[in-house]
Amino acid sequence: MLRSIEISDFETVNKRVLDPFPLSYEVFGRPLGSAPLILVGHALTANSSLTGDKGWWEPIVGSAKAIDTDRATVLCFNIPGNGYDGFFFDRDIQLTATDIARIFITGLESLSISEVALFVAGSVGGGIAWSMVAQNRIHFKRFVPIATDWKSTDWIIAHCHIQERLLEEETEWGLKLARQHAMLTYRTPQSFDSRFQRERKSSNYAVESWLDYHGDALTSRFHARAYRHLNQILRQIDAVPEDQTFESVFAPVKTEFYVVSITSDLLFIPTEDDKTVNSLRSLGKPTDHFKIYSLHGHDAFLIEHDQVAAVIKGIWSQAKELREA
Repeated sequence: MLRSIEISDFETVNKRVLDPFPLSYEVFGRPLGSAPLILVGHALTANSSLTGDKGWWEPIVGSAKAIDTDRATVLCFNIPGNGYDGFFFDRDIQLTATDIARIFITGLESLSISEVALFVAGSVGGGIAWSMVAQNRIHFKRFVPIATDWKSTDWIIAHCHIQERLLEEETEWGLKLARQHAMLTYRTPQSFDSRFQRERKSSNYAVESWLDYHGDALTSRFHARAYRHLNQILRQIDAVPEDQTFESVFAPVKTEFYVVSITSDLLFIPTEDDKTVNSLRSLGKPTDHFKIYSLHGHDAFLIEHDQVAAVIKGIWSQAKELREA
């Protein structure tokens, strides 16, 4: 069931005060306050619907699954402006990942949540999550960022720049093209070769039909304004303010880090995770680094369910309050 919190008097990092807007969310499993809390951050075109008939992470979240709704409370916020709850920001409002992180923390505080047993977030949701951890207002005991990082690299910014040009007029055609372009960063040449093998379907190659399908499918469930809004958030992931360093921001944080990389990721490049892991370890932070082996690229965290589940189950088994829940 979709629930909502009204966010009022919110000031962005660019000093703009927004009109009141809704922060919607869903809760799965046991009621809030009755069990250990697991917070999940969703990817760019996903939403708070984690499990069930339309759940985007149904293989991972549910009864007796890796994120076990029989033994825990599972919470997922919608990124405000994604349209899943019917709300869109005006096109002149551009929020950063840090803005969304502060909104989510406000939401947690509104729900009287001060501690999260396990925080799992992927892709742009993971970038937002890094900013939430960095702000150090909520105690995130264990953080599992998947196919993400604490910053947008120049590579990501470059792709988002092209997306912005395609989405500038917020038309259905622009949305289709932007989605097709994005799919080239979500998968890999090897994934395409393995799947399509230069097969033709009528006058088109199969890969062309597949791209057309994904462009059309997104327009049936997503608004160009929301996609543009989320693209801007992806472009502006940065958990470390300009006048600070990674070390100064994360030194006070008391969190266990379980970084998960996709070996073939063409969006959040695995070597950036290597640097992040080394930085965390140099600070003495308890840090594990897992790798999902796949030819499917960034989207592997939505495809390689067995590998992702194995990582989460392993972390769960080491956490006393989760193991005994």
